[in-house]
Amino acid sequence: MTIEEQLAIAAFISKLKEKRTLLNKKEITKFKKATCVKLAIQLSLKGLLMGGTKKASTN
Repeated sequence: MTIEEQLAIAAFISKLKEKRTLLNKKEITKFKKATCVKLAIQLSLKGLLMGGTKKASTN
């Protein structure tokens, strides 16, 4: 998990806590999936920019 992911999840959880809502497993799963999709898109774009190779760093 990258630092950006950890920060995003921390911000998400603190936002939920501010609203005093309980952590909903469906919401967390949805959020994680959205983050994964966003990261996958970023990695694929990086791959295209780095010369079109399909190898993108996963850390």
